[in-house]
Amino acid sequence: MRNVPPHVKAVMEALKFGGARRDGLLTMTDSEWKDILSQWGFVHLTLPLRQVCSDDLPNWVREQIDRNITHNTERFRRIRKVYVEIDSALQSAGAEYIVLKGFAQWPASMQGPHIRTQSDIDLFSPPESILAVRDALSGIGYAPTPGGEPQPKDHLPPMVRETAWQWRGDYYDPEMPLAVDLHSRFWNEAGERLDAKGVEQFWHRRVERQWGGLACPALHPVDAFGYTALHVLHHLLLDEPTPYNIYELAWFLHSHAEDQGFWTDWKDLHDDSLRQLQAVSFQLARDWFNCCLHEAVEEEVGSLSPEVKRWFDRYRESPLDSVVRPNKHGLWLHLSLLRSTRDKAAVFCNALLPVRVPPVGAVKGWSARTFASFGSYAVRRLRYHLQSLPATLWEGGRWWWAKK
Repeated sequence: MRNVPPHVKAVMEALKFGGARRDGLLTMTDSEWKDILSQWGFVHLTLPLRQVCSDDLPNWVREQIDRNITHNTERFRRIRKVYVEIDSALQSAGAEYIVLKGFAQWPASMQGPHIRTQSDIDLFSPPESILAVRDALSGIGYAPTPGGEPQPKDHLPPMVRETAWQWRGDYYDPEMPLAVDLHSRFWNEAGERLDAKGVEQFWHRRVERQWGGLACPALHPVDAFGYTALHVLHHLLLDEPTPYNIYELAWFLHSHAEDQGFWTDWKDLHDDSLRQLQAVSFQLARDWFNCCLHEAVEEEVGSLSPEVKRWFDRYRESPLDSVVRPNKHGLWLHLSLLRSTRDKAAVFCNALLPVRVPPVGAVKGWSARTFASFGSYAVRRLRYHLQSLPATLWEGGRWWWAKK
């Protein structure tokens, strides 16, 4: 990780599952620790860091992380209470849904809900049911949050209850409002222009998951894992990766490396095209955290195209670097995964100057203030893309030339 800031590199090296090095933590300054603890992209990594290398942390850092864990545990208690209310409303309305992420993945796919930050509840409902879910949530006080970035077509605007809460600099604040995100697709094939054959079967394989004495409808364990990998890939292509999500994926891969039954089911249930997309995320997880891989995963990673492998040789650090210094290197990975020239041209143009407009249904309910908010957002994004255009084109030329 040559281009990553030393203190970020120190944290990443300490969390590796194989060949971990913790000497870098001992030389970090207070200002570097404060930087880690104040950034959304890195603060979540400090919770597992407290577990694996507590003795290598300064006292004040341990105390801060312990406070974060205490707040996060209380927040999880409140999430449980909120979910019970939501589930009751949806059951009364006869609205079908599953919980996509967060507590629905424990214990199989996460170390524990107290060390995993959850800022919202993600629900999936098929297109024919999602409006019933939305209306049931509206009936218990949730309302869409229009304005800001327009939502993709497979995702309704987040819903949240009205509150007087204000941000106080605490990512683990138990009183932080809990949003509900409603999804109607597991993978946006039209938007990504990448085929994940069979992903629509996730809904039909749904199961009931037990957690903390409660039950919730959730994805089949194999599909929950696959969805996590697709979620990582989606944000990787957008240059918006969350290091903790990649760590969580690496933890699963490492802790299940000897689970022959799971990987047999994975190969049986997931199509070749679906496994290949997941393999991109597996490669990144291994590169960053040196996790062990089952031989079936090794096979999928090994069959990635030469062009994708070249991307990892050149840019494997860039998704982490983008948390500090935004870049568009994920674009070259996206192009490497596409076969059609038409798809490549569309993705390239959209990445340089993306044009997304709010859905018509949202526009009808917008006030003048909301339109002003979206207009301000649009101007900021346009400025960002225009400023980054020369660097993106220059890097694109280098990437193209390197393939020669």
